[in-house]
Amino acid sequence: MNALPRLPEIDHWVVDETVKGFPGGEQPRTLGEIGRAGWNVLRGDLPFRSQC
Repeated sequence: MNALPRLPEIDHWVVDETVKGFPGGEQPRTLGEIGRAGWNVLRGDLPFRSQC
């Protein structure tokens, strides 16, 4: 299975805690850096959606 091609034009977009699902208290990162952050939902690194 081939990986999807990277899109260099969006690798430099900055994401911060104003984006849903981004961990609070983390420094803003570019999209290109997020994959190297090592975050894991099952380990609790990312917020889960709350059920009301």
